[in-house]
Amino acid sequence: MSENKETTFYSQYVYICVSTSDFCFSFSFYIYKNVYNMAVNRKRVLVKGLVSQKRIPEIDLLRGIPIFLVVLFHFCWIFPNVLFSFSNCYEMLETHPNLADFVLFLNQDILAGDGVIHTYLVPLFGGLFIFVCGISSVFSRNNLKRAGLLWLAAFLISLVTLAASYILQTSLFIGWGVIHLMAFSILLYALIKLFFRKIFQKEVPITFCLVVSVLFFFIAIFFWTGFNPINRAYIETWPVKVCLDLPLERLAKEPLSLLFEAVGRYQGNVDWWPIFPYTGVIFLGIAFGKLLYGKQKRSKMPCLNRCVLLKPFCFIGQHTLYIYLAHQPLIIVVLVVVFLIMGFKF
Repeated sequence: MSENKETTFYSQYVYICVSTSDFCFSFSFYIYKNVYNMAVNRKRVLVKGLVSQKRIPEIDLLRGIPIFLVVLFHFCWIFPNVLFSFSNCYEMLETHPNLADFVLFLNQDILAGDGVIHTYLVPLFGGLFIFVCGISSVFSRNNLKRAGLLWLAAFLISLVTLAASYILQTSLFIGWGVIHLMAFSILLYALIKLFFRKIFQKEVPITFCLVVSVLFFFIAIFFWTGFNPINRAYIETWPVKVCLDLPLERLAKEPLSLLFEAVGRYQGNVDWWPIFPYTGVIFLGIAFGKLLYGKQKRSKMPCLNRCVLLKPFCFIGQHTLYIYLAHQPLIIVVLVVVFLIMGFKF
């Protein structure tokens, strides 16, 4: 019994260290990036920070609201997982009935796989977030650089969740999450944009973005429904299985499993957003952004800058990547500290 407690304590200690290092890295990278930009061109950075009219407030708002809901949902998911990692959790729940009721509410109403939140709200707000990601690509001056930053963030997420999977001996690996999807889709758009500029000396047409979007949707429908319109027969529907094995063992048995997870043939256990159909959602957002904002790229709702209640969401929308990277480790550390103060023990 004592050996199990020591093992649990060691696992949680290492997990907290890994999570804290993830937060420190993302926060340090954020500071470095801003200090570097100020050193290169201090005047431009200061003006950008002071003149909020250069930003598109409705885009920041539409990014900020889904990220806020993601943070809230992850808090609900992390809360019971951290609580049940303590050795005296059941004794503490008996002495804190309100806490037990809250955990029951989370498991039955929030985290249930067949509940309203999982079935409708998560795809709705997640789809909204990646749709706005497509609109934002229209405003970006350098989508190649943006894609590179996202690939770096995606690699960090995969590395941290890989370590967490082996520390806790459970499948927490994010092989193809929303950041991976955004990195791939923005890189694809950046290469298409470069091709059109070099070959045709013009921007990517709206119709081309719509065709690409429809293509990704069509492929998704073809594989997800299993219907083959050519011979009117049904084939094996995607996803064919959920990846629950530890990542390195899974890759040893099936070297292409990560690729299958990316395209949607295999379903990831945590944060899974496959290329088909969601790259189509991003290209649909690109087409919508080109159609709505055109070449002027001015805000359609500048009055949002004067709304005090919406400013926190706009601020979140301006720093979505850093918030996404830092929020889970920060939630874990805060919950562990609070539970230890309450009397929980590893």
